[in-house]
Amino acid sequence: MKKNKYPNSSWGTIVEGIFLKKASYAKHFMRKFNAWGFDQKVALTTFPKCNAIVLFDTDNMIYYVTIPETFIRHSFKHDFGYRPQLFLTLNHWKKVFNEQEVDETIKEYRKTEQPKLF
Repeated sequence: MKKNKYPNSSWGTIVEGIFLKKASYAKHFMRKFNAWGFDQKVALTTFPKCNAIVLFDTDNMIYYVTIPETFIRHSFKHDFGYRPQLFLTLNHWKKVFNEQEVDETIKEYRKTEQPKLF
């Protein structure tokens, strides 16, 4: 993964087939569900175009990595009254601590990738 490619956009972006997003654990982690969430429309329209999803926790300097198939299969919907969100609990993310581990995890997922759901 190329350095400094994490977007400033709150929605995230796709770089080299990887969906990248930065988020603050204190502000954006849903403790009630022990999960990270994404806007449902963004997730359903963007994730199918990606090989992996990488969320960078800016508070703890931790990367969370998963693949779109896992996200779609195991996420659940919750609507707080403004826009529906899809949440994926921590047990479905791989937690890594540097970009080299992110790259290795994505390569590992690609080797064992499940059939596409889309």
